[in-house]
Parts: sequence; C-alpha cells; structure tokens
Amino acid sequence: MHADDGLIAAFRCSENHYFHCPGECTLILPTGDARLQVSAWLGLQHYGATRRHHDRGNTTTISLEPLRRRLNMATSPAHDLHVHMNYGGHYHNTPQNLIEQARAEHLDAVYNLIVNKEKSIPDVAQFSARPLRKDNCC
Repeated sequence: MHADDGLIAAFRCSENHYFHCPGECTLILPTGDARLQVSAWLGLQHYGATRRHHDRGNTTTISLEPLRRRLNMATSPAHDLHVHMNYGGHYHNTPQNLIEQARAEHLDAVYNLIVNKEKSIPDVAQFSARPLRKDNCC
C-alpha cells in the first residue's frame, strides 16, 4: 500500500489505498456504512476499470470487467528508470515487493535510485550494484 500524498482533509476524510491483486481479492471493511471505489490497472498496455459501491454492512461481491488491451508493447520493453523505492512516510517497501510492483505494471525493468530525503537515506542498507531478478523481470 502507498500513501496518498494528494490527500486534502477538507475534501476527503480518508486517503486512497493501493494494493496488488493477482486476480481475485477479498477486502474486509469495518462494520457499518461504507462508500468505496475500486479501480484496477494493469500497466500501460491496458485500459483501467473503476466500480463505485455503497455498502451497508452486507457481504457484497464487486466484479470488474476484464481489462481491455490498449496497445501491445511486446516488441519493445517497458521500463521505469526513475524509481525511489522508499521516499519517506509510514510505508516501507522492499526490493522483492518492488519487483512485484514492476510485474503488476508489466515493466521489464525498474531502476531504483537511492534517495537523500531531508538528510536521511532510507534505502542505503539495501543498495546493491547487482540487479535483482525474478521470473525474467527487473
């Protein structure tokens, strides 16, 4: 999950939450009324999908249509060459989770840059000059 740096409390009472789902996921909400919006993306090659729902404490299933392909980038690799795995805040990422995030976005490579944030270098202990790979990704 990642922080929503764009949260302005005067407009919304809670922040957005992000997670990776390999296909089918279960979300557990607190008891009571809830308004939720579920959006899904699969990299730049597909159109996203969004579904809004008002839950009144009942068990509910929300389904999204399969994501439609927008373009085929199979002939040219996709990269993100400016990534900061941990830029500060309450959430902390790991190299293995960064690979999973890259896979979720259909990226072939990410280049994790060490950040110097307010005299703090959060990822220095995990820095390596050797590439990390998992299943031909990254």
